[in-house]
Amino acid sequence: MKILITTDLFRPAINGVVTSVLNLERELEKNGHEVKILAVSATCSTYQMENVYYIRSVPAKIYPDVRIPVSRGRAYVQEIIEWNPDVIHSQCEFFSFGFAKRIARKTGAILLHTYHTLYEQYTEYVPFGKNVSREMLGKWMKMRLSCVDAVIAPTKKVERTLREYGLTESEIAVIPSGICLDKFQQPCEEEKIKQLRIKYDIPQEARVLLSLGRLGFEKRVDELIYGMCHLVKHGENVRLLIVGDGPARASLEELTEKLRLGTYVKFTGMAAPEDIANYYQLGDLFVCASTSETQGLTYIEAMASGLPLVCRKDACLYGVLEEGGNGYSYENLNEFSEIVSRILKEPLWMEKAVEHSRNNARKFGTEQFGNMVLNLYQKEVWRGEYERNESIAYAKNEKIVSRSGVGRAMFMQKNALKSEQVELTCDPREDFDIVHLNTVFPSDYHMAKKAKREGKKVVYHAHSTKEDFRNSFVGSNLTAPLFKWWIMKCYQMADLILTPTEYSKSLLNGYGIKNPIEVISNGVDTCEFQKNVLDRESFRRKYGFRNEDKIVMSVGLYFERKGILDFVELAGRMPEYQFIWFGYTPELQIPKKVRDAIHTDLPNLTFAGYVPKEELKKAYSSCDLFLFPSYEETEGIVVLEALSSQIPVILRDIPVYKNWLEDGRDVYKCKNNDEFWVRVHQILQCQIPLLTDSGRMRAKERDVLCQAKKLKYYYSALCKKNA
Repeated sequence: MKILITTDLFRPAINGVVTSVLNLERELEKNGHEVKILAVSATCSTYQMENVYYIRSVPAKIYPDVRIPVSRGRAYVQEIIEWNPDVIHSQCEFFSFGFAKRIARKTGAILLHTYHTLYEQYTEYVPFGKNVSREMLGKWMKMRLSCVDAVIAPTKKVERTLREYGLTESEIAVIPSGICLDKFQQPCEEEKIKQLRIKYDIPQEARVLLSLGRLGFEKRVDELIYGMCHLVKHGENVRLLIVGDGPARASLEELTEKLRLGTYVKFTGMAAPEDIANYYQLGDLFVCASTSETQGLTYIEAMASGLPLVCRKDACLYGVLEEGGNGYSYENLNEFSEIVSRILKEPLWMEKAVEHSRNNARKFGTEQFGNMVLNLYQKEVWRGEYERNESIAYAKNEKIVSRSGVGRAMFMQKNALKSEQVELTCDPREDFDIVHLNTVFPSDYHMAKKAKREGKKVVYHAHSTKEDFRNSFVGSNLTAPLFKWWIMKCYQMADLILTPTEYSKSLLNGYGIKNPIEVISNGVDTCEFQKNVLDRESFRRKYGFRNEDKIVMSVGLYFERKGILDFVELAGRMPEYQFIWFGYTPELQIPKKVRDAIHTDLPNLTFAGYVPKEELKKAYSSCDLFLFPSYEETEGIVVLEALSSQIPVILRDIPVYKNWLEDGRDVYKCKNNDEFWVRVHQILQCQIPLLTDSGRMRAKERDVLCQAKKLKYYYSALCKKNA
C-alpha cells in the first residue's frame, strides 16, 4: 500500500507524536509499504528531505513548537495526489489535517486519524481558552473528525473521551503506540551513568527519582517537588532528576529555590535522543504526577528500562502500571511520599518490580503496534471499496447466515479476495466467469442452474453436511436425510466443490459425490484476531466480572451439537470459575432441553447472546480459557479465532481436528465432561502449559490471505478449462 502520514510536528522536534510517527513509518516500511510524510516545517522554508515534505511556517506563539503553515504547498500536494495514496493517516487535528482532507478528497483515499492530545488540558495556553467548555470542545472535535473513516485512540481513556464527544464505538479503534524496546532494554556503560551522577552532583548512595517529559503546567511536576519536601523532611536520601524542558520550567525552578531544595531537585533541560536511555538507567524509580496523558510513552520507556513506576492515579495507566507488581499509583502527596519511602526500603520488591516492568513493556513493542495499524488500514480499505461499490459481494443470502460461521467465512473470503484483486459482484445481471456459492438455499441452486445454462463455472463451498445438521434445530434429526439429499443435489451442480477440512471431504466422498473436491480452510485474519490485554478491564466491567475471576468462554449457536448442555453442566460442577457463552438462536427453533439449559439459574453462568465481532475479539483477549465442547464441525471458525488470539483452547476429541491440531502441542482434547473438568482446572491453576504460542502458529498456517491465494488459483484453473 501507499501510505501518507500528515503531522504538525516532526523532526527535529522531539515529543510523543514525533516518536509515534517515526516508529509507525519504520514498521510500515519494514512490511513492504511505501510511506510519505507531509509535515509543517520548523522553519520559514518549504523543502523536501527524502520521503518527507515540509511546508513552511511561522511560530504560533500559543505553545512552544506550535507553528502555522503559511503556504498551501501546491507543488507538493499535487505530487502526492499524483502518487495516489491508498491511506492517509493524520496525526494532528489542526494545520496538517487540512492537507490530509484535501488530498483524501482528491484521491478517494481512506482517511484515518490518531487522537494524541486531550485538548481540555491545554485551553489555558490559548487566548480566551478558559471560556471554552468541554461541551464546546467536544462539538468542535466531532465536527472536525466527521470526514474521517476511523479514529485511533491510544488508550481506553482516550476512547471514553471521544465517546463523550459523540463519536460512536464503531468509529474508534484502540491501538496503543509502540516504542523501540531494544533501545531501552540494553544496559548502558557504567562510566556514562557515573558521569551523569558527577554532572548533577548526585551522591553514589542517593536513590534517584526520575521525571522525564515536557515541562508543561498540565504535567503537574510541581507536585513532585512538593513531594520531595516530605521525603527530605523524613531523612530520605533521594534526589529528583527532572529531564525535559517547556513553558513551566522557570516557575518550577523558582519553586525549587523557594523550598530550598536545590540540593535535592536537579533540572537537566532537554536531553539528546541518544542520551535518554542513560537517564533511565540512572534512575531507581520513575515518577509522574500528570493526569493529562493520552498514553504516556515515557511510562513504556521507563518499564523497558526496568524502572518501577510511582504515578498519580489515571485511566491511561491501565495495562501499564500493575499495582504492587511493577509500581504503585497514588492520589495525594502523603500517599506519594509514603509509597516512595516504603518501596525504597524493600530491595526484594524492587528486584521483582524491575523484572515485572521489563516483561510488561513487551506488550508495547513497535511490531505489535505496526501490525494493529496495518490491520486497521486493510479493514478500512476493504470497507471503503465495498461502500463505494467498486467491488461487492459475490454470494447471496449473507444476511440470513451473518451470525453463523458460514456468514463469517463469507465475509473473510470476500475481503481476502479483494486483496488478490479478484473482481467480485453479487448482481447476476453483470458479466462474470464463475459463480461461487456458500449456502444451499433454493435461490443459490437456481443461480447455479442458470450459470450452467450460460456455460459459466460453478463453485460450491461445502460448509454443511448431514452430520453437522443433526442435533441443531427443532426437527433437524428427523429431516437430516432430506437435508443430505438436498445438499447432494446442490453440490453435484458444481464444477468444483471446496470444503474446509480433510474430514469434511471424507464425509462428502462417503455420500457418493464424484465431483472434484478440494480442501481449503475457511481461514482466520490473524492480524485482526490477536491478543490485546488493554481490552481486559472494559470487558470484565461490562459483564460484571472481577479482575481476579477465572473465566471460561465458548462461542456457538444454541445447538445441542455445539455441546451447550455439557457447558452448562460444567458450570454447575465448577462454581469457583465463571462461564460465559456467546451466540444466539431464537428459542422457537431449538429443543426444550436446550431452552431449559440456557435458562439455568447459576451465579457463575452467563449467556451473552449474539455480539458483534469487535466484542468477541475483546472476549478472546480477556477470558482465561476457550472451551469448545462441540460434537460435530466441518472446521470450527471460532477455534481458529481463539487460537489466533492466544487464549488456551480445550476441544472435544472429534475427527475434524485430526492431523492439524495435536493434543498437548496446540490444544488439549477431551472425550467427556470428566476429562473437561480435569483440564479446565489444570489450565486455570497453571498446572500445565497453555500452548498458546503453538496454537497461534497453527492459526497462521490457515491465515485468510493464504486461503485467498488458493482460491485465486482454483478460479484460474477453472477459467483455463473454459478456454
